[in-house]
Amino acid sequence: MKAQPPDDSPAPDARAEAWPPEVLSIGAFEVRPGASALLLAGEVRHLPPQQMDLLLVLARSPGRTVPREEIAEALWSGVEVEEGGLSRCVSELRKALGDDARNPCYIETVPKRGYRLVAEVGLRKEGGGAGAVEEEPVFGEELSRPKRRRRVSVVVLVLVGGLVWWGWARQEKAGRSDPASASPDPAGPVLLEARSSHLRPSKGAGGLSSLASSRTADAETAYAAGITHLRRLEGAAAARQLETAVASGPADLAAHLALAEAYEQLGRPEEARRVAQSAVLLAAAESEEQRLQVEAWRAWLAGEPARAADLLRALRHLWPRDPGISLRLAETEVELGDGASALAALADVSNGGEGVLSARMLLVEAEALRLLGRLAESRDRARQALASSRSLEAPALAARALEIEALALFSGGDGAKARSRLEAARQVYRDLEDVRGQARSELLLGSWQLAQGEFGAASVTLEGAVRFSAEAGDLPSEIEAWILLARVRMERKQWEEAKVLLESCEGRLLETPIPRLLRLVLRQRAILAAQEGEYSEAGRLFERVLELVEDEGPDSSVSGALSDLGRLRLYQGDLGAARVALERAVELDRQGGRLESLARSLYNLSLTEGQAGRLQRALTAAEETVEVLRDQHNPPLKAAAELQRAELLSPLNRLPEAESAARRALRALEEVGDPGRFAEARLTLVLILVEQDRLAEAREEIRRAEEAGNRGSVAARVLSWKAVTLALEGRRDEALAAQARAAGMLTSEAAGSLNGLWMQWREAQIWLAVGEFQRAADLASELILGAEERHADYLAAELRLILARAYLGLERGSDAMAELGALERESFRRGWKLLEAKTRALQARG
Repeated sequence: MKAQPPDDSPAPDARAEAWPPEVLSIGAFEVRPGASALLLAGEVRHLPPQQMDLLLVLARSPGRTVPREEIAEALWSGVEVEEGGLSRCVSELRKALGDDARNPCYIETVPKRGYRLVAEVGLRKEGGGAGAVEEEPVFGEELSRPKRRRRVSVVVLVLVGGLVWWGWARQEKAGRSDPASASPDPAGPVLLEARSSHLRPSKGAGGLSSLASSRTADAETAYAAGITHLRRLEGAAAARQLETAVASGPADLAAHLALAEAYEQLGRPEEARRVAQSAVLLAAAESEEQRLQVEAWRAWLAGEPARAADLLRALRHLWPRDPGISLRLAETEVELGDGASALAALADVSNGGEGVLSARMLLVEAEALRLLGRLAESRDRARQALASSRSLEAPALAARALEIEALALFSGGDGAKARSRLEAARQVYRDLEDVRGQARSELLLGSWQLAQGEFGAASVTLEGAVRFSAEAGDLPSEIEAWILLARVRMERKQWEEAKVLLESCEGRLLETPIPRLLRLVLRQRAILAAQEGEYSEAGRLFERVLELVEDEGPDSSVSGALSDLGRLRLYQGDLGAARVALERAVELDRQGGRLESLARSLYNLSLTEGQAGRLQRALTAAEETVEVLRDQHNPPLKAAAELQRAELLSPLNRLPEAESAARRALRALEEVGDPGRFAEARLTLVLILVEQDRLAEAREEIRRAEEAGNRGSVAARVLSWKAVTLALEGRRDEALAAQARAAGMLTSEAAGSLNGLWMQWREAQIWLAVGEFQRAADLASELILGAEERHADYLAAELRLILARAYLGLERGSDAMAELGALERESFRRGWKLLEAKTRALQARG
């Protein structure tokens, strides 16, 4: 009878059949699946069967996030296990590998999704000496195939991966300037399966592997010319050549994928998806691994860049030295708004590109640097890309370089130079008869005009973008132009028109889903609902946006959604929820180095802390906002940050500084020309002037705010402040009438919001000013409860001051002194200098 193996040394089992006789290496370990063992420097570590199975599941898809459900199915085959069973299995495997969950070298946790193997995976022949060891990256389930088949799989990766994305060949020798006659360098990956004998497939291989023998000479010529045009972003010429190649070889997977890429360049997503679907069917005959590669390409076409990035990381793990894969990953990270990750993706191939590949890398680097706020470096890289593109006689690349330089110039505030670069790009596109390129240039210019408050010019430019996009059949660009036009309508207070445009866009996106644009539409609808005081509807829409980006979206999308949701919770008076959302948004923006997004999150956090009475923290956040924006050209946000500083300096009894900040904000808004923002800024100045009893100046600012022709909550606030100044001048009836009109402008939901409570605080001030002390006391007592429920501590303190003054008017001195004593102590403790001074003045008077 044979001795039984000890419990900690599992017997060989079926796992041995699923893996090749070569030694599997994962990081520093040699892995023996049949023996369920790890070897490290001669030391053998036996694993329990479940842990070895878990390691093999992850090793079959290195770099890919494997969902928890998929792992559980592989380990337990549908058997229910107790909650936390998988987490414990992962934890034990990490211990065996000596791994750290916080700084993983082997197994990385992807929150809410699953786990990812981040270590290098490879095979080598067993028994070879040091000089005979041949390392080979591996990927997918078919690790048992011979080396030649694995190498063909790498060729498939390069071809199936979209060609332009993952298969950029080295450029033609200097002097080959005719793209139609040029062919890729035989050493490059694009046509390797046809040009390198040692990479040709073994007998009987089907699908892509058979292309070398099945493609005719004419099809080969058309394919090579199409690839050359594709590299140079000449989509129309590429499509013509590749349609010929596909017609000659209906089973030609590489030609199908290249044609799909050409259609994508031309902004014809439906045709691109149709051709890509055909490619998926062709790839299915070869292997699941190839299908996965095609799925990565399709994810990009479907507008799912986060999913595409996950797949691209896995593909880069398989072929780490291929610059085309890293380039496409970097381009995807830029699309996701993550400049730091884009630069990291490019780092491995910083010296690996020539010709067009080098120019494309410079363009991606320029965009990444702009996202990180490094504008001077961004402009420098764009200019290098422009020079390189011109030397290569690649006009479409040159036009893109001009656009990226224009964006950096816009961000830096140099509008004149930026417009000249955009005009140069538009001329290139006109010369090329590239309608889609013209549409993109119009979009860039229109979005910048919108940001600068040039609403009339933006409307004209964006309508041009709609026309060009429709002519090109470019649905994503057309939808984006309509969304920007809706924003123009919102800025002009044309609410109904904006709502109609956004609902139309949403309807079209339900028919043809583009997740990124759907999020934009929902966000604009939520902002519109909030501006109209429909906070419940706005909250529902913001929550929907957050759901869409929470699991799959990049950090930039998540932080933006959190900032929007935090701002809405602030309006609703839920300061705790607002603070949680905004602090998380700030953290994500800091990690990603997104300066403008960080400034917006900090600004909203400052508003939240200010309402909670944490004035010093609020002031710190506002001043950091101003500092972050110092080298950015964003007049509206700079003005908002200065206004917030003014509103915080006032209760700290630093009124001269507060007035200076408010006037700086007004000067910044002169660049924007937005009546609504001007009105908000003037109301802040009114508050400061009223605190200094400068009523004549306050009335003049109110008159200017009224001339702006606002509506909704802004108009109500203007009228409410007018009522306060009328009451302070003793014009009782006019003051009460104005306050009644202001209250009537708000929806019931807006009246119960934090802004609504502040407006009712002004109403209490009016009753106090006209001698209606009992009504002032009753209203103040009621509002104190609402402010305390929302943790709006500073508002509650201001209301207590009104209550104490009303008690003095009612000759209830002891009640007044009790309120004032408590208020003085709280004001001193929390640094509310102005409130403390007012309290002491009343105590002295009482």
